[in-house]
Amino acid sequence: MDVKAHSWYFQLWVEEGLIALLCLLVFFGVYFVKSVKLYRKTDLSQPLAWIGLGIFSAMAAFCVGVIVNDMMAGLAQLFWGLLGLGFSVNYILTERLKGTADKQ
Repeated sequence: MDVKAHSWYFQLWVEEGLIALLCLLVFFGVYFVKSVKLYRKTDLSQPLAWIGLGIFSAMAAFCVGVIVNDMMAGLAQLFWGLLGLGFSVNYILTERLKGTADKQ
């Protein structure tokens, strides 16, 4: 049976269940909260900080956009790849901030 909810979140809820949707929302929430905290403290003179901020902005726009549209198969790889890259950039920037704090 083909179900089209016209929202990626509702589509996930219908196909996988409420627990899967809540897990996904918690996963995104962790990324967004950590990113907001990180980019408020980060010096944006570093090129890597701008890359991370751009990835964060793209992820935020995408997560808002799929409220009224379902995820197309062609965008899924780009979305998950950028999300993984975003977590990696956040980790590198966090380690740099820790290193800077240790030197002071």
